[in-house]
Amino acid sequence: MNALEMHLRELEEERLSILIKKGGKRLFASREPMLRPLLSALEMLGEELRGTLVIDRIVGKAAALLCVHAGVAQVYTPLASQPAVTLLTSHRIGIEAREVVPFIRNRKGDGLCPMEQLALRYDSPEEFLRALTGSGEK
Repeated sequence: MNALEMHLRELEEERLSILIKKGGKRLFASREPMLRPLLSALEMLGEELRGTLVIDRIVGKAAALLCVHAGVAQVYTPLASQPAVTLLTSHRIGIEAREVVPFIRNRKGDGLCPMEQLALRYDSPEEFLRALTGSGEK
């Protein structure tokens, strides 16, 4: 079993939405939906997120912008959007996904995910974070 599948199995078996590790040690895990866990990790861990491995259930451009802001080293996911892959690779952050789709869809499947739609308007992680939280601070 490769590293991607090993980490995704851990995420799935524990029914987590996100798992963050550094040096093999678990720093953060959550079952909360959407971007809340990543925002919580930014707030709680701050600079400790630099160089981490993020295993996330879905990685759209919104999550990718937050990962760039945090300075993560690697992202594993079952599902990523092409804008997320493009952004992460342009910032030299490794991304491995089981499936890459053009965009992340909303829960109904009839349009873009609202966070993906918002994130597509931003190239700067800091500007996106300011739009999302109103502050831009970690």
